[in-house]
Amino acid sequence: MSETKNIGINSAFEFLRMNEREDKPRECGITEIRGPYYSTIGQRYLQDVLEVAGPYADYLKFAGGTFTLIPDEALSSIIETAHAHDVQVSTGGFMEYVLTQGPEAVDSYIEACRRVGFDVIELSSGFITIPTDDWLRLIEKVHNAGLKAKPEVGIQFGAGGTSTAEELEAEGTRDPGWVIGQARRFLEAGAYMIMVESEGITDASLSFYLVPILNASSMFGRTLPNALSDKTGPLNIMIPGAIVCSILVFCMQAVHNVAGIVILVLFFGFFSGIFVSMPSVVFVTLVD
Repeated sequence: MSETKNIGINSAFEFLRMNEREDKPRECGITEIRGPYYSTIGQRYLQDVLEVAGPYADYLKFAGGTFTLIPDEALSSIIETAHAHDVQVSTGGFMEYVLTQGPEAVDSYIEACRRVGFDVIELSSGFITIPTDDWLRLIEKVHNAGLKAKPEVGIQFGAGGTSTAEELEAEGTRDPGWVIGQARRFLEAGAYMIMVESEGITDASLSFYLVPILNASSMFGRTLPNALSDKTGPLNIMIPGAIVCSILVFCMQAVHNVAGIVILVLFFGFFSGIFVSMPSVVFVTLVD
């Protein structure tokens, strides 16, 4: 067996064409695996996992503050095992809790993370709102300790934990432009990576239904105007439909809640159905 070219593993299947992957440290295709959270993970468990998948893993992340509940000896052995497989170790979203205990607790927390061997401190913001300048000072503190800062940005306040869909909807969402601007400032301050909270962006509870809603309304847009075009002429149907579609595209920037999104999808589905179905009818009339 010879060594593969991309991630340095010995494989009997190197003759198969596969997607190439960079050696560590990677800048793209990064894989972060979850540490203790849903189940208890000790050093021996992690050793087994990394012996099999170590070349593919870049980071091990402790969820929340689970690492604060693990005895020092066990925590150190987990971190050392990860490092032995060239896997860096990150805290979870716990800084927002530490902040509630004052500046001295923040300094002590960062120093403790450095001492036990963490490489990355996550600066999460799902349950706390503080000025961006304060986040920048936190990034600086983490860097001064010789660690990497990984700030979190997102449009949904209260994301994570046990927040219900109703509670998240009541909170509303932030302007995406503001979130992008905040992420840019974090990167300019030296954050090595930005973590994007998916809540409010990729919610399965809503996104799962949007495509069926769009297709259902599009069906009516494809059929009803077609029947009407025999009396009014197809161009008189298609042109207004195209104009309304264009207006709705601009309206997408102003919609920030579930009701608005659903209404927009209904209208866009109907009028896009007109624009999709009518051109063939127009060309037929041109030939006639």
